[in-house]
Amino acid sequence: MKREFTCVAYLTECAMINPADIYKPDPDMANTRNVLNAIAFHIPWRENGEGPSTWTKVGTVTMTIDFDDPKDMVVSKVKALRKKKEDVLAKAQVEANNIEDDIQKLLSITYEPK
Repeated sequence: MKREFTCVAYLTECAMINPADIYKPDPDMANTRNVLNAIAFHIPWRENGEGPSTWTKVGTVTMTIDFDDPKDMVVSKVKALRKKKEDVLAKAQVEANNIEDDIQKLLSITYEPK
């Protein structure tokens, strides 16, 4: 299913380029890639149609998204969630190991009353 959206293009406050970079000659597309990587596309939601106040508006864009089949989206989301679960479990295991190390260090201390 294809859907068309009109968005406003902004440079965020974190962008490593400035508006003048957009107009530089670009025969090998290197600058274009940098510009596109720096742009945030925002569908206006405020009454005035503006994005966040710290962003610099650089233009508008109409984009067409050819959405994947819903079944493929589910497969992709499940894959992402499984990866996230794996990462969470790995971090939890590291933390549990650190706690166990602390416990063992404490248990190895011998206390001898005077």
